[in-house]
Amino acid sequence: MLVIDLKLALFLFLLLLAGAFWLVW
Repeated sequence: MLVIDLKLALFLFLLLLAGAFWLVW
C-alpha cells in the first residue's frame, strides 16, 4: 500500500516535471 502510494507520487512528480519542461521548451 505504502509502496504503491510512493510509486504514484513519483509518477505524478515526473509527470509534472515533464509538463514543466514541455512548457519551457
